[in-house]
Amino acid sequence: MTDAHEGFLDGDLFYRAQAARIGASPLAQTATAGVGVGPDPNGGGRRVLASGDVDQIVDLLIAHPVADLASAQAPLGTLAELRRRAEAEADARTALAPWLAMTTGRAWDLLAIHEAPETRPGEEAVLRLEQVEANRVVRDVLAEAYPDTWALRHLEEHTWTGYVRDGEWLAVMASRRAPVQGGGEVAVLSGLGTRPAHRGQGVGSALTCAITRRELAAGARVVQLGTWADVVGPRRLYESLGFRLVQQVENIAPADPA
Repeated sequence: MTDAHEGFLDGDLFYRAQAARIGASPLAQTATAGVGVGPDPNGGGRRVLASGDVDQIVDLLIAHPVADLASAQAPLGTLAELRRRAEAEADARTALAPWLAMTTGRAWDLLAIHEAPETRPGEEAVLRLEQVEANRVVRDVLAEAYPDTWALRHLEEHTWTGYVRDGEWLAVMASRRAPVQGGGEVAVLSGLGTRPAHRGQGVGSALTCAITRRELAAGARVVQLGTWADVVGPRRLYESLGFRLVQQVENIAPADPA
């Protein structure tokens, strides 16, 4: 094992972004896998963040049982392997018992880009929002465009940028920073919402492109964002800008939530 504050987790894009989001701390890790634990964002219990090699993640969870498990995010296939090991290895069943009451939800894809994309038409309409203005504009746009985004519930934790045309804000997107191993930061984008009447007009593309270039120019070593694996439109938009898949994650929650 490596020291709990060095190595894999500090350099892992998925872990760094999610740990900063929920306040997780490393639990255990090897050179190619790691597990962190923090408070569950929905209240009550703890959330596990696991990344890297699935077999090693399971080994770590056997060696370091997590009490009061409420939810988890881990590479695709992690829960299935946890169940297999619990059934096959008697000495692992007690440590893995909480996981047997869990199920997987929608898969989530992490995409990243290291080089600035080419300029897109409409970027002149992209403006950063001051916090006071963001409180009004973001709520108004996302109430119509993306009301269930996590970023909206944590509005003041982000820097918000919008796309405005003829005095009307058509889209918004959030950005924040998280530290990475060896110095520097990763820029994490989220909460992209375009009013339905203006989708398919290049608004989201211009907004995402402008923010990505701005963050890289301001010193971010990489820009990353996530999208649900079963949502096709946003994925095509991000890939057209040069974002590439770096990790696939399953959301794990109680099979029969209280």
